Amino acid sequence: MPCSTLEEAAFFEARAQQSCTFLLTLVYAFLFPNHCRVLRKLPSRIKTTVCTEHSGFQKCCSSCSFKSARTKPRSRAVTKLATLARLGRTSKIFSDPALDVLWSFQDTIFNVIKCMPPAVWSYNWTLRRPIMQSDWDRALRYIYRVRYFSCSPFSFPACVYPTGLFETLRLSLPAPHLFPQLRRLRWMFYTHTFLPPAPFLFTPTLTDISLGAFRTITQLSLLPALAVKCPLLTHVQIIQDVVPGIDPSRIISSFICGLDHVESLKVARLDQKAHDHLSALPRLKTLILTTPDIDASTTPPHFSRTFEPRFTSLCHFTLSSTTSQSILALIPSLSHSPLESLALRDIHPSPDASSVRQIFAALKKWFPRTTLRCINVASEAHLTEAGHGQPEPPAITIKTFRPLFHFTHLTSVKLRPPTGIDVADEDVLALAEAWPQLEHLFLRTRSAAHPPRATLRSLLHLAEHCAKLATLQLIVDASTVPPIERSEHKARILHYALRHWTVGAPSLISSPIQVARFLSGIFPALDGISVYGDDYDEDDDGSDTDMQSWDEVGTALPICHEMREEERFWIRQSQGALIGYSKECIQSARKTQQREWERSLEGSTSGYQIRHLSVEAEGSPQQGLKGS
Repeated sequence: MPCSTLEEAAFFEARAQQSCTFLLTLVYAFLFPNHCRVLRKLPSRIKTTVCTEHSGFQKCCSSCSFKSARTKPRSRAVTKLATLARLGRTSKIFSDPALDVLWSFQDTIFNVIKCMPPAVWSYNWTLRRPIMQSDWDRALRYIYRVRYFSCSPFSFPACVYPTGLFETLRLSLPAPHLFPQLRRLRWMFYTHTFLPPAPFLFTPTLTDISLGAFRTITQLSLLPALAVKCPLLTHVQIIQDVVPGIDPSRIISSFICGLDHVESLKVARLDQKAHDHLSALPRLKTLILTTPDIDASTTPPHFSRTFEPRFTSLCHFTLSSTTSQSILALIPSLSHSPLESLALRDIHPSPDASSVRQIFAALKKWFPRTTLRCINVASEAHLTEAGHGQPEPPAITIKTFRPLFHFTHLTSVKLRPPTGIDVADEDVLALAEAWPQLEHLFLRTRSAAHPPRATLRSLLHLAEHCAKLATLQLIVDASTVPPIERSEHKARILHYALRHWTVGAPSLISSPIQVARFLSGIFPALDGISVYGDDYDEDDDGSDTDMQSWDEVGTALPICHEMREEERFWIRQSQGALIGYSKECIQSARKTQQREWERSLEGSTSGYQIRHLSVEAEGSPQQGLKGS
């Protein structure tokens, strides 16, 4: 059709190009179905983009190795990348989108270096000649595609010094940043002191950054300017080591006070000023603090429910390596938070039962009841082993953590205080009734001098009241196996969610076969029993004997499962055959009665009435005769 204007001509030309691209895509999908399985998982923009650099893609794929150093050589991720590379080499249509995917994540700098002419670098990655601006022409076409860059000691050979290599690239790069569109940066050197090239990698587009570990004053000097150079940061992780002769809390807090859009933060050594700044951020959802320098004089009476709301969006809070006084000072500031998970780790000095009771009582007073899902109170230290002539500290009982029963929607409870936990069967019953939504339960045991009071009957309480319980760590006395209740008025207890049970040590046991039979009858899906908990003592001979007995339980448990499953299979087979035979007999009898009934009514009733009566009397022909 003739076009009257240039705009209409351009419109029809664009539509013709789109139609041609669509037809080429259909042809390619028909010829290469395996490649198109990868395309279905790509974003929609990749499926509709037309490539203009097919030759550049060929050269890039031939010189660069697109696989992560942390993945296995023949893993599924590497296979997908190889398929994507073959796809880009085959079709010009998908070349450019494939490059975006292949270059989006880089965990090595050598893919960028390989884009330069071979005459620039030697085999040990040292310069053969000065780098010219033209040497960057090919690399500049690909570095803007990088969105996530990760750098660690595993990213370099032993003969390469990262600081010198990055400094060489920084001096010769004809651009202010190596990756102009970088969104995420991970620079982690735990055992080295390599300094990240700040102006080189800190692009204004960064939103997620992980840096560490800071060990020197020079490295800490990077932090204050980081908030200015990267104003869009939303996820920040700072790993900081001990710096001799300096308190890093001030400089780290200065960096934190410059963050206005952060949503997730992991940091150590915060002062009160930085804490107040974080409490006013409207988007902060995850906060992980280690050794915070919080003013412990901010006692709970200073706060009230009518106080200005703080941490209004905080959902996950972790506090490590701090004192009980600091915890009690921080808890009231979280009263307006929709908190879902709380973790208190490595409290120093190790709290006794009274301090733990105060913390749990404060949680009940200040925390929301309906939102909290996970509680984790753990300590690496274990004080249950008393010294020579020293009395053992009292264990945590149900009276201590009963305030936690206030949170009825808990799904994960991990209580591993240094003094251990002492519970009986009735305590486990109260616990199971208070937390019916439990999925993970971990209770640390006491020392070998205190035999457990809980028995296998505690497992019955958990199976009856906690239908979603999947993992369990609980020490029990299995020397006596409770009898199986055979009552017509009570349903059998079957729990299909529990997958793993960490018994701990010392767990007394007398008959491993009977225990395996008991567990198999209640937990058909239990496939693992572990005794290597944090309470196991390798020097205790009694613990070795118990460990061997529980290993026998773990060996016999799959056999018991197979025997029960085999019996269930044959029961289902016999019931299914009997039911099938009964249905065939009933259907045959009904057809015979239907034919006899229609024959008896033939000639005296119209066909319409016969069909009508047969529908009404489908189950009983005699009822149809009476109705007529």
